[in-house]
Amino acid sequence: MAKYFNTTGPCFPRLHYMLPPKDRLIGASLDRYIRDELYWVL
Repeated sequence: MAKYFNTTGPCFPRLHYMLPPKDRLIGASLDRYIRDELYWVL
């Protein structure tokens, strides 16, 4: 089976493409996300 981006449950590196969360936080506007109630979970 080819890898794909999983958007609905736990990710497994052998099955899913994964992006390191630390790299996605660099330059993120966390204050805006919180102010606009755009919450997400790491």
